[in-house]
Amino acid sequence: MRKLLPLRVVVSIAALGAAFVSGWVFHSTQSPEVPAANRIPQSPGPKREIGKDTAKEARAANIVPASGATGRAMEIESLDARGVLAALRALDIPGAPAGSPLEKHLLLARFASVDPETALSYVDTLPAGERSDAAATVMSAWAARDPQAAAAHLTEEAGGLGLSEAATISGAAAVASEWSRRDPQAAAAWAAELPDEFRAGAIHAAVGRYAAADSAAALRFLSSLPDSMIRAEAATPLAAQWATADPAAAAAWAASLSSATEQSAALSGVTSAWMSNDPAAASLWVRALPAGPGKDAAIIALAAAPSIRNDPEAALAWAESISSSEVKEQVVAGIRDRLRIRESIP
Repeated sequence: MRKLLPLRVVVSIAALGAAFVSGWVFHSTQSPEVPAANRIPQSPGPKREIGKDTAKEARAANIVPASGATGRAMEIESLDARGVLAALRALDIPGAPAGSPLEKHLLLARFASVDPETALSYVDTLPAGERSDAAATVMSAWAARDPQAAAAHLTEEAGGLGLSEAATISGAAAVASEWSRRDPQAAAAWAAELPDEFRAGAIHAAVGRYAAADSAAALRFLSSLPDSMIRAEAATPLAAQWATADPAAAAAWAASLSSATEQSAALSGVTSAWMSNDPAAASLWVRALPAGPGKDAAIIALAAAPSIRNDPEAALAWAESISSSEVKEQVVAGIRDRLRIRESIP
């Protein structure tokens, strides 16, 4: 008899599967790719302390908005680290015009390209709610230029970045996503070695792209992983990527897995991808799965798919068929919350 999965594992697997299919793992922030022959080696230099914002420093940058977004982007690309920091501080001066999200993103990406370690120190001074996105932008821009250096820094300094756990998780996923554009195998191997609390998003980003580049090699990589939980984390994006091209084959592979944890993860990935391409066929397949943790994980992924998520009544009907009472209770509660929110909107 297979052991039931912990509730947090079932729900997190489904959430990550939905994130993969929605494109989150492949859409991290990034700087434009520069051909290798044209790249200019840049040293981050010594890490500087970030002091308190002052109006004097900010105004000294003499930042004058350009007539359009392109002009502003060109201005930002010409700034050195001190100029970027002054421009970022200028946006926080009381009474000053607020910068657009794009402008802040470009400034952070530029900061990372000229002095990534100091950029991370700046991120640590931001309000808690802004740090995760800012850390992802910095680490992604750094990884776009030098993925090994960004990965090494995050691995070595994960406990001392001065960032929250959520910000470090975002940074790890961003590094893996950027690195996997060049070398998905190396990115996946690095992600698999990350500490438990930082690994899931990174391995989803890397393995998904690895499977897209070479599904057979990605399968061999997954089989070589020594830990069942890591294999489960890798199984979701691999199955989802495979299912975009051949859902029947991916479904057969997922169902054949002997580990309940890995099977649930793979079935979740297959369901998420299949629901995006052919919801009717995916629904029939999920309905025919044998009861158990694997089917429960597939139902959670199905209920999170856009075609069902926008129909809470249908999602609720599916959730009621979950065999685990504990999992069912949590999923049903979440769907009912969505339904109440929808009904409250005029």
